[in-house]
Amino acid sequence: MLRRLTAVFSRIALLPVQVSRPLLARIKSECEICRFLWRNPTLNARSGVRIGPGCSLGERVFLDDQVQLIESAVGRYTAIGTGTVLRRARVGAFCSLAPEVRAGLGIHPTHLLSSSPVFYSPGHPAHQRIFVSERLFEESAPVVIGNDVWIGSRAMILDGIVIGDGAVVAAGAVVVKDVEPYTIVGGVPAKPIRKRFSEEQIRRLLEIKWWNRPESWLREHGASFADVDTFLARVETTRGGDTSR
Repeated sequence: MLRRLTAVFSRIALLPVQVSRPLLARIKSECEICRFLWRNPTLNARSGVRIGPGCSLGERVFLDDQVQLIESAVGRYTAIGTGTVLRRARVGAFCSLAPEVRAGLGIHPTHLLSSSPVFYSPGHPAHQRIFVSERLFEESAPVVIGNDVWIGSRAMILDGIVIGDGAVVAAGAVVVKDVEPYTIVGGVPAKPIRKRFSEEQIRRLLEIKWWNRPESWLREHGASFADVDTFLARVETTRGGDTSR
């Protein structure tokens, strides 16, 4: 963290009288990352990461090069690959997002006469002239990604989608519908390929919610993660079947 702070203040000290907007944006982003590092020293953020206002990060989150977070929340132990962009997304714990994933990129209307924002979005930053005075269409919706979700490279998650715990999204998929827990989906548009486990196993895993357990519990049961039946048997017998403890 000290190295990052030193780099930021070095840039500020060398600023010319007139500063370009990209440079100011970069410095602002670095300051935002330093703020997160101050509060959460376990954050591992690589070069070019941008964390916008309104974001929150859990413990031991990894953000690879050029990751962009806008109004998003990321759970503990989640790793996000190079160039991924998340907007208005809530990502759970222990997720793995490969490079160049896109989630929450905005919506254009198909039921209005025109899909151009100049006819439905006053104040849109892309246009200096707008032909309406009232907002006629909501341009974004939150994306929810559950816990222990794996999303492959260059997958796209449309606005308003909910991806359940334990799900897998194949590389290059375009997700246009909600994904059920522990379901593997792929294709354009993404369709279910198969369940990762049986319905009974999934039900029990969703009751246990291992991703909410403390690190001491995870260390105790980590070896049993290699086999779902071994894990379920050990967890459900350790506490006499009380999966809430």
